[in-house]
Amino acid sequence: MPKKPKPKTILGINPGSKYLAIAVFQGTDLREWRMKTLKGKWSREKVEKAGGIVEWYIERYRPGALAMK
Repeated sequence: MPKKPKPKTILGINPGSKYLAIAVFQGTDLREWRMKTLKGKWSREKVEKAGGIVEWYIERYRPGALAMK
C-alpha cells in the first residue's frame, strides 16, 4: 500500500503595529494559534522583534507555504 503523503504545513501571519497573529495549519488541522503583543513605538527594535517571532515559527514548523494578510 502506498505511503500517505504528509499534509502541507502552512504558516499564517497577520501583522499589525501592536499585535502579531500567528496560525499554523497542518493540512486542514489548526495546530497552533497565538497573538503576540508588540509594545512600544514603531522602531527598528520592534521590527526585529516581530521578525524574530516569525523566524522562530518558521524554524520550528518548517512550513511549505506562507499566508499573510
